[in-house]
Amino acid sequence: MLKKTHLSLAITLLSLPLFAQENNFFDFFNEEMAPKIEVNIKTLNYERKEDRDQSQGHFSFDKFQILSEKTNLKLHNESQFYDADIYRRGKMIGFHGPAASFVYQLRDQDFKYVDSFQWMTMNNVYYFMDRNEIILQGKNFAMREPQTMLLTNDFKLNCDRHPDYLLNDGDGFIAGCFNYGFASALDNQGISSDFRFFDESGKKLIDLKGYFKRIDFQQEAIDADITSLTSNFSDEVLLNATDIKLACEKPRDVVSVTPEKLVVPCLDNISIEGNFLGAEFLEDNDELTILNPRITHEDKTLTIDHSDIRYKAKESEFKLSNSILRCKTPEKGNVIEVETFLSGCLNDSELFKKEEDVSFEFKVTETEPKPFELIVGGDVQSFQVNSERLNMTSDKLKLEIDKSIFIDFNQINLDCQKEEGLSQFDAKAMLTHCKKDMVIGLDTFSLKDFIDPRNPVLVKTHPSVVKNRDELLHIELPELKLVDQEDLTLMENVKILCKTENNEDVFIPNEIIGACVKRGQINIDKIFTDDSNLSVSTLTNPQTNIDNVQVEKKKAKIFDVNLITQDGKIYGKVMIRFLGMKSEVTFSGPISWDIEKEVLTIKVENSRLPLGIKSENIFMFFLKKMLVAEMITYEKDKTIKISL
Repeated sequence: MLKKTHLSLAITLLSLPLFAQENNFFDFFNEEMAPKIEVNIKTLNYERKEDRDQSQGHFSFDKFQILSEKTNLKLHNESQFYDADIYRRGKMIGFHGPAASFVYQLRDQDFKYVDSFQWMTMNNVYYFMDRNEIILQGKNFAMREPQTMLLTNDFKLNCDRHPDYLLNDGDGFIAGCFNYGFASALDNQGISSDFRFFDESGKKLIDLKGYFKRIDFQQEAIDADITSLTSNFSDEVLLNATDIKLACEKPRDVVSVTPEKLVVPCLDNISIEGNFLGAEFLEDNDELTILNPRITHEDKTLTIDHSDIRYKAKESEFKLSNSILRCKTPEKGNVIEVETFLSGCLNDSELFKKEEDVSFEFKVTETEPKPFELIVGGDVQSFQVNSERLNMTSDKLKLEIDKSIFIDFNQINLDCQKEEGLSQFDAKAMLTHCKKDMVIGLDTFSLKDFIDPRNPVLVKTHPSVVKNRDELLHIELPELKLVDQEDLTLMENVKILCKTENNEDVFIPNEIIGACVKRGQINIDKIFTDDSNLSVSTLTNPQTNIDNVQVEKKKAKIFDVNLITQDGKIYGKVMIRFLGMKSEVTFSGPISWDIEKEVLTIKVENSRLPLGIKSENIFMFFLKKMLVAEMITYEKDKTIKISL
């Protein structure tokens, strides 16, 4: 057995006279660590401590070899004679064990590199470095620097040397492996890695965890195959991905690993293709999923090609299929922040079709102040967003409100306002802004109203325009057909203008009726009526087509309708057929809308009939004959109540 006395070359660690001696056996370390280094590391545990007299960690190896022009040192440690504790003092590092101790002084650049490590651990790691190549492979490796932390398992890293950084120091390692390196797995599962980036204050910016099949570091690019990846951005956004192929740009001659040097250039010019990509926005618990994503970001343009996108928030959900989304990212945006890309898509984007039609579904659910559900879905022919407006065209669109109102649109064109500078997806807020200033043009509009299941109503219009702008709701309906159990009604050239000064929701009929009752105007050219005799089951049958329900167009009994509401009063002027002649009828009186009971009440106080007759009783008599419907009741005090 080798005795300690045989180790005459050993140097007592932390002996100040020894640190000061001129003829140190390890003087060649002052030039560089060595031209050739080969180590089989069994374990290494290092933690930088301020107390220099305290052990900084422990080092155990099976084989250690360093080779220079002056010295060739080989140590075999099968018997663990050379296991040692690690010490540091000034720019000197030493290893002190039961059988031997040695110490050497680091060059300034080596000291800066070693001193940057806050801690480091290795288990069963092989390390080789000479003028031609670098090899690092093993079971476990972990380290923490001020702005980076790496934990990796079952890895193999092979690197060529950078011609400008051939010394075996920190710069040589990084320059070789981050410009000419290839990492692969020791087993089929992949390299298990956790790579974290921090800002200068120590705040975590990005945490990348996953299994990598390979990572190829080239002079100007990074190329990787990833089995699974989880990315945490500043504890705000959590990304998950599977079966990812990644390629991105990197600067030439990287010799330091920081977010600014590596991550930002990569995200500025990146291509990702995979099976699944998901994001969870941790503050609001919103979720985004993308199936079969093909994503690129270059020249400040984000392109997302996918088979399916879904975004789920607390009160809303959005689905989009078979499209290519192209977004312009802000010039001054920080690509490390997901909000930069989200802001681009919410403020400057365009949607393109692929081979199949683009389909989407948009759902809003509210619980307060009262339950409300809105579902919109259909195809998308075009979709554009800029800083202030949103425009969409669709061949077919369906809208469902509270599972009781069903609307079909054909050939729709929507142009509406959006909030400037959006950086988060808020479907409810976007819909609110859209409804405040919007123009809808469409070919046909079909509505099924099943709010009262005992009295369903079908509605159909032909080319029409709905505009809500400057607190004015403007509706133009060239033809409007209404069908219920009792009556068939056909109106021609309906024009409605209402003041919406209290932010009434144009998608909620009760609120629009309330707005029109306060201040509005309705004009109708002609009204045709006929008997219906349709059953509830027929009206609610999905196969029932309102186009097959014909209203016989005889001479209209009512035409040139002009209704004005203002300050709680209604003023009406209507042309009717009386004794075969066209005659004018006028009336006025208080009007009110009970939004809870959904009842419209009109009290006739003044009227003028043909031949100059002024009699509210006669007016009510004629009205009862001409307007008959289950929803309309006439009371003795000349009050008309319409249940809507």
